[in-house]
Amino acid sequence: MGSQSNTRQADWRQGWILVFSGFLPVMAIIALAPTLPTLLAHFHDVPNARLMVPLLITAPSACIALFAPGAGVIADRFGRRRLLLCAMALYGAGG
Repeated sequence: MGSQSNTRQADWRQGWILVFSGFLPVMAIIALAPTLPTLLAHFHDVPNARLMVPLLITAPSACIALFAPGAGVIADRFGRRRLLLCAMALYGAGG
């Protein structure tokens, strides 16, 4: 008797989920960009508003850079699939 391996092969659905999950940070930036003039008008009294408000555009990227090592540790401990599904659910609920 030959040994059978129990390896799973990902199909196109898993590939598209990974591709779309990579677009989530970009979508956050795109969603914030049109609001910049409104935010600048709202915070015109705040000192350094012309500097601070555009920094909102970099916030999603900064969070990715800051939290990626921790996410890697969690993914190694609990599994990448579970982390991805939980993170996408939180992102969807928070968005």
